[in-house]
Amino acid sequence: MSRLFQIKMDYTSMIKTTNCCKFVYVNVNAKQSDLQFLCPKYMRLVIAILFIIFSISSFGQKEGLIWYFGGKAGLSFKSGNPQVLTNGKISTAEGCSAISSPEGDLLLYTDGLKVYNAMHQLINADTSLKGSSSATQSGVIVPIPNVAKKFYIFSVNSLEFQHTGLHYSLVDLEQNNGSGKVVASNKLLSSNSTERITSVHHQNDYGIWVIMHEWESRRFAAFLVTSEGIDIENPIYSIVGSYHGENNGNDRDGIGYMKVSPDGNKLAVAILGQDKVELFDFNDLTGQISNPIELPVDTMPYGVEFSAGAEFLYASERNGDKIYQWDISAGSPQDVINSRVVIGVLSNAFGGALQMASDGKIYIARKSKFYLSRINQPYLKGIDCGFEEIGVDLGGRQSKEGLPTFIQSYFNNPWFLIENNCIDQEIFFSSISVTNIDSVKWNFDDPDSGDLNTTMGYNVSHFFTSPGVYTVSAIYYHLTTQTEISSPVTILPLPQVEIGADLNICEGDTIKIEVPEGYSTYMWNNIPEENNPWFYVCQEGQITIEVTNSCGTDSDDAFLHLLPLPEVDLGEDFEIEYQSQVYIDAGYQTKYLWNNGSVDQELIIEIPGKYWVDVWDNNGCKSSDTILVEPLPFQFFIPNAFVPEGQNNKLEIITTYDVEVEYEFMVFNRWGEMVFHTRVPKEFWNGTFNGKPCPMEVYTWILSTDDFEGNPFFPNETQFSGTVTLIR
Repeated sequence: MSRLFQIKMDYTSMIKTTNCCKFVYVNVNAKQSDLQFLCPKYMRLVIAILFIIFSISSFGQKEGLIWYFGGKAGLSFKSGNPQVLTNGKISTAEGCSAISSPEGDLLLYTDGLKVYNAMHQLINADTSLKGSSSATQSGVIVPIPNVAKKFYIFSVNSLEFQHTGLHYSLVDLEQNNGSGKVVASNKLLSSNSTERITSVHHQNDYGIWVIMHEWESRRFAAFLVTSEGIDIENPIYSIVGSYHGENNGNDRDGIGYMKVSPDGNKLAVAILGQDKVELFDFNDLTGQISNPIELPVDTMPYGVEFSAGAEFLYASERNGDKIYQWDISAGSPQDVINSRVVIGVLSNAFGGALQMASDGKIYIARKSKFYLSRINQPYLKGIDCGFEEIGVDLGGRQSKEGLPTFIQSYFNNPWFLIENNCIDQEIFFSSISVTNIDSVKWNFDDPDSGDLNTTMGYNVSHFFTSPGVYTVSAIYYHLTTQTEISSPVTILPLPQVEIGADLNICEGDTIKIEVPEGYSTYMWNNIPEENNPWFYVCQEGQITIEVTNSCGTDSDDAFLHLLPLPEVDLGEDFEIEYQSQVYIDAGYQTKYLWNNGSVDQELIIEIPGKYWVDVWDNNGCKSSDTILVEPLPFQFFIPNAFVPEGQNNKLEIITTYDVEVEYEFMVFNRWGEMVFHTRVPKEFWNGTFNGKPCPMEVYTWILSTDDFEGNPFFPNETQFSGTVTLIR
């Protein structure tokens, strides 16, 4: 089974060199160009000086980490994944730009009209740039190479309102105590411009190309920015491709994004009014644009973007719902045209800008939505690229049509793919986006593999010696620079699951059977719903488990036996007399535990109550039984009539059992006169008073006893009364 993984070194771009012999510098203050031609014999020296003086190592740049766009929406990619920002100040329908420091900290952002610093303070509130929030790409922020804290903002206006052309302004962040100042504003570069602008590093990295397309023309213009400023006098013109001008009474030919590929070798333009995207070769050494290929779309193309390695080109429709992909490496121009595939369909018919991010994914603006759509693996062909409708939530802020325009080189990142991840498979590592990379050295973090632990090559493979997590690293070499990227790579074992020997449980119990976590699927007893690493069972029978991961499937089974419970019978409930003992027997068992803590087979009971016992047999199975022992209550019985001269000739107190109890017994006649009194147990009344027989009538008696303080054998009351009839 094959799996594909992407390992990517964020925020990097490539150093590029060549044997060019022409360098152009501009003195901004004098506004004059100083054109210098260098002979080939000095070229190596110049290149060495460039590396030393400029200290350029494009690896690790993080200038594209912070985005502000749409309705005060924002994202930060500093953690690797997009995090919502809600502190932005711009509200722009389309164009915008932002730039961060090489360490990834925000410096500036703009909608083409206003400029904000890292504290989100408006710089030069009284100055309005010549861009427009409704221009496709209203502006791009370009740092002056090797000049700290000075930036050009190139801006273009909306064709809907006026054709003001391409302008630049200069921002100095060291002014105003570090808050920044627009020290030069709205300097004209070209009086005729569409709404498009893009930027990429020069092949030798000492300069930055800023590219525009003229209005009512077939001509591109590329301006080079170096540490000396903008080469205003020597733009590089390319007359190629379609005419961009008024079409059927509208300006739609001037609308739609223009992008250079991150490696600086391709350029694409979405021409909204002509229902096509044009793809060109771009020479990042000379600034020349050539070899157009027309790529038709169904309706009004708007956003365009390249994958990081420029393998594929993507586009959106402004008034349609399709996201397109073309395979740039398909072969002939016709092969590229024929490679078109729809990789995603939007939830509503309104596609916006496409922009590569430092995480290697392409984000898609969605007008009036509170999220961006996303292409998760733009380096993969067709629908495998992973279009996602709701790619990232904007935290309640609204997307509009545009996303920030950056220097595209910020996203020219070396990274690699991993194919397969099982211990019995050959693991393939493929370098992606290796433009201008001279060589790659790999370390698989697998010392047990000996000399095979390291190797050279763009695309390599390795058999790992055991499952585990390995930190695989690749060192990318280019001229005198190198960068190392690494990532943990998990090599999975083949599935090996084991329940164990047959199982025994006691009748009535439930057992939880567990196997190791980490598998993709679990299926117990062929029940798909039981997809957990555990299973509860209480019935006798066969138990099966089947597990899968990306490396395969394994299964095991066992039989569950139910063991009978031990028998225990404490007998029927019974009564116990006061001051007596009774033995109850739990029968022969392995282990006992009575509720009073006794662990003996027999229990001596002297006090009424509920008694229970837990017993265990040799298998550890447990049974229980309970018995209720109630008190035989001590009661007084007094006759309700007696005949002194007859057989029942005395009035005496009879008790349930022979226990001496202190009491007071009194008898009263109907006049309330006490005719008998005693405190002597078993003393009786013979029906006389003061030696004389009492007359026949009904007499009242009262019996008073001691307080028995809750003794369960004795009554709670302390006084009783009743009547007795004396019969003669």
